[in-house]
Amino acid sequence: MKLQPGLSARQKLKLLLPCLLYLMAGLCCLLIPARFADGFILAAGILSLLSSLPFFIHGLQWHRSLDLLAAMLTLALGLLCIFMRSKGAELIGIFYSVYLLAIGLVFLIQAALDHFAPSRLLPGAAYAAAGILLLVFHRQDPRFVMLVIGAYLLLQAWQNGQELFCFSNPWDARYWSMRHWMALPAFVIGIFPSFVIGRIQDQAMKHHPAEFDARKNDQTANLRIWIHTGAYGARLYGHMTFSRNNVMYSYGDYDLPAEKLFGTIGPGIFFTVNAEVYANNCCIVEHSPLFEYGLHLTEEQLDRFDGMARGIFRQTIPWTCPMEAAHDAGRPATLQEYGKMYANRLWYRTGAMFRKYTRGPWKWYALLGNNCSNFAAAKLNELGLHLPVSHGIVSPGEFYEVLETLFEDPDSCVITRRYHTADIPASLFDVPD
Repeated sequence: MKLQPGLSARQKLKLLLPCLLYLMAGLCCLLIPARFADGFILAAGILSLLSSLPFFIHGLQWHRSLDLLAAMLTLALGLLCIFMRSKGAELIGIFYSVYLLAIGLVFLIQAALDHFAPSRLLPGAAYAAAGILLLVFHRQDPRFVMLVIGAYLLLQAWQNGQELFCFSNPWDARYWSMRHWMALPAFVIGIFPSFVIGRIQDQAMKHHPAEFDARKNDQTANLRIWIHTGAYGARLYGHMTFSRNNVMYSYGDYDLPAEKLFGTIGPGIFFTVNAEVYANNCCIVEHSPLFEYGLHLTEEQLDRFDGMARGIFRQTIPWTCPMEAAHDAGRPATLQEYGKMYANRLWYRTGAMFRKYTRGPWKWYALLGNNCSNFAAAKLNELGLHLPVSHGIVSPGEFYEVLETLFEDPDSCVITRRYHTADIPASLFDVPD
């Protein structure tokens, strides 16, 4: 087999090194699990101790109790792994088994919502079975933990090998490698954009030029994809929307009283709103910075967009948030009373128009399945964009990585990238108050 000629030397190295690392680590876990386990637990302890430092710094600097709690937990895990390695191995086995069970649960819930589709049911059963086996056997033999991790690392090596050898266009590899997640660290990928926006803000405060405002060519961006993020709390995991002709299209679970399973499942609600007004509201009021990627669509794709938008309206009916319903009924409606619900705040400040899905796959929103990211990707794929639609845990952070990759591709239709944050007023839109 030969490497694809489209890959530069740097790209080959970028794909080859992780492949070799996964392969070597996976084989060590499988062939010498007892010896490799000790080093693995020690490395996990050191990394946990190092991870506790930024949590402590942020917690003390910004008086964030959750960061201090995270610092204490990571410090405790690190000390446990270093000085009581058998207990550390047991904890890692429990954590990983719980993670696999969570992945399996996500697939199974989504399978139930999709009328037990095999594409969701079979992976869900496999992940759940692996999690149960690991939970049952990890105490009897700690080496079993390393065997499972070794198998996972070999799968990752195989995935990187695919990217290296099996694609005629190196930029297409990202699409196929991300279609089916193999229990990747969703937390890290989910919150990655928040680290990037933090770096941009730090640079701006130090009066350095920010890097994240670029244009690839002189074509017109006639579609925009928005990745929402935040610096703290639930906003770290973000949101994903798209816009055309300054109209924002968004999907989510905005009917708070109808939510189920601790807010992870609810009716699928869609809204449209002025994109620039909405962006400013996200940055200034909701404290959610935005990454904006501009795409250039062909005339055929623009026609498909119009057809896709009409399809959304055919499957939805008007829905009013409680504050709007009270206002229409002539009752007093103030943010003090209704402001805890995001849909109320959004309607009050931006005039967003909501609609509720009554049929189709998007009738039910699932935080870890049919969420905002998969909705946006699925709808934009109707235009022929080929964005990844994962079947496991997926977050807007994953699509941030995809769009970054596409922007670097000289032949892709992603032609601009910008950021918007209230901490840098010049990045906001000039819209009427």
